Amino acid sequence: MIIMRGVPGTGKSTIVNYLMESLSTDCLCSADNFFIRNGKYVFDKTQIKQAHTFCQQKAEKFCTEGHSVVIIDNTNVMRWETDFYVDLAYKHGYVVVMITPLAQDTASPRTLAQRNKHNVSADIIKSRLSAFQSIQPSYFAWFLSKRSAMKLMDIRDQALEKLRQKGYARTRFSSPRNTILHVTSKYLGQSKNANQLLQQLSTHIGSIGAIKVTSVVVTKRTIAARVCLDKASHKYYFNDMEGFSVNKPAVPRGLKEGFAAHITLGVANGIEPKEARSDTIQSHFCELQAAPLKDGPVHYYPDEELAIINLDKPTAFQCIFAAAYR
Repeated sequence: MIIMRGVPGTGKSTIVNYLMESLSTDCLCSADNFFIRNGKYVFDKTQIKQAHTFCQQKAEKFCTEGHSVVIIDNTNVMRWETDFYVDLAYKHGYVVVMITPLAQDTASPRTLAQRNKHNVSADIIKSRLSAFQSIQPSYFAWFLSKRSAMKLMDIRDQALEKLRQKGYARTRFSSPRNTILHVTSKYLGQSKNANQLLQQLSTHIGSIGAIKVTSVVVTKRTIAARVCLDKASHKYYFNDMEGFSVNKPAVPRGLKEGFAAHITLGVANGIEPKEARSDTIQSHFCELQAAPLKDGPVHYYPDEELAIINLDKPTAFQCIFAAAYR
């Protein structure tokens, strides 16, 4: 789901027209369209609430029908104005991409007043620019498509079945809820350099790439897919050293860049999905420091109660780099 943000005159419509043509979609939701009568825009400020209800209902219809791309073309000046659409997107498994035209920060209110097609005055635009709220994502990640996610969950189930046949796996795992399968690039949280990271990572939003899953890691707490990133992706992957400090064990030699990259595929009751990262890192420690019980593709480390199920060959999955807002 693409959510446009920006005051009138910033060029949102130009971008939307380009996106609709290049992405071959007509799933456009805009409150402005509510005011079009016989091909003409007739604004009535007493019906603004009805216009946004109309827009929301249209977006919900498109998402329920499962269209591949849904575009929201409103000003979305305040954060709360995007909340409905973000929640709707995640409910239906859509990745969210927010776009704010550069003119939002570079053009004067007077220039924007001259450009906008609805004759919004410079004073109103100035007021809305002052009220405009930035929206910081929770994290950045590579998100898998629904088809790729289904394929990966099949691999997960096959790995669990192999363990059960050998008597290693007894834990019941629940699938991650209210989230799209993804490889976290960076969790922003309270990062001291959050603004710098935000600028650096935002330039990559919308990039289409591929990741490779090499194995599945199973512990009593979590099940995760270990991921191999390509060289280009390493430039915007910052998750390896998260949580390491001088008070914790140093990262052993022999680990390759991107060793913490993983996709959480399931958790035991009461376990947070973030624990899959710790278990993925522990799997690398085990390979470097301990001898496993080997049974074909299954390598089991009894002291850690950890199993690594190696795939016959790395499996590639197409993904999109984007931000998450929940």
